[in-house]
Amino acid sequence: MVSRLQAFIGTVVFVAAIGLAAWAFIEAVQAEPALFGPIGVAVIGVGGVVWQQRQVEKARLKEAHRARMSPVYDELLKMIWNKVGGTPADEIDPEVEAFFRDFKARQLTLGASSDMVQAFNAWTDATKAAAQSG
Repeated sequence: MVSRLQAFIGTVVFVAAIGLAAWAFIEAVQAEPALFGPIGVAVIGVGGVVWQQRQVEKARLKEAHRARMSPVYDELLKMIWNKVGGTPADEIDPEVEAFFRDFKARQLTLGASSDMVQAFNAWTDATKAAAQSG
């Protein structure tokens, strides 16, 4: 109940602030219309530059993450393809077990998205269940 009341009050305050700002802008434009053309252009220009820099930073961070995680996923795929069909299903290769323990604990958890970690955990559980039933 308290959170709904807080949300309602917050919404009312936000709408009132927007209304007050719109009213102040309209009054200012009516008082001095020649002044707000250049100011509006400047505000839009600064806003455009800020938005562009934000998009550039997002793209840079995404590329840095991709560059950092690409070798990790490459290592994972190499291990999977090297071991497919290499050992019988009832034997556990200590090298593979150590690799996956390290992969999950250090590399995947620190750098991957939460969706990737959840998918990897589901895959690990499914392979354990398949190994136990087979």
